[in-house]
Amino acid sequence: MVGKEYMIKAGTQIAYVPDGVISWHGEGTEFGFVTGDDGNGCALCGYYNEDGTLRTWLCSEVTPKKNLVIMNSRPQIEVDNIIKALKG
Repeated sequence: MVGKEYMIKAGTQIAYVPDGVISWHGEGTEFGFVTGDDGNGCALCGYYNEDGTLRTWLCSEVTPKKNLVIMNSRPQIEVDNIIKALKG
């Protein structure tokens, strides 16, 4: 898991692992990417639906870094393009 003091940058791909789940392939794990770092132990993240579409284009979700694993789930160019589109 990512330590809260670890600064992660926009475009870093992650897996969210809920509390109580032992490994990243457990139930409830969600895949996505970082859009920012709040500087207080959380990351701002975008997540994918099960069908691979982006869950929301309107805002990022605040996620505790302790629940994140850095993991690539998509080609990085896709994530980079989403980040560019979100920045407008």
